Amino acid sequence: MTQLDPIIAILERDGQIDNFHCITNRLTLRLGARIYDLKKRGWDFRTDTRADKNTVYVVTKIPERTLFS
Repeated sequence: MTQLDPIIAILERDGQIDNFHCITNRLTLRLGARIYDLKKRGWDFRTDTRADKNTVYVVTKIPERTLFS
């Protein structure tokens, strides 16, 4: 299992993920880097920065699954 697996599961279930959630649940300290990895795989996101400085990534497009992804 990679760091991306639980992040992808959360994104598919909730449609968004944020830095505070990832840090609190010990998923990753580098969510921005994992989002970059997903963008290279065809995902699209809208980024919102809240007043508390928490960055939220909202999915705008999930790529179609292929046999090799």
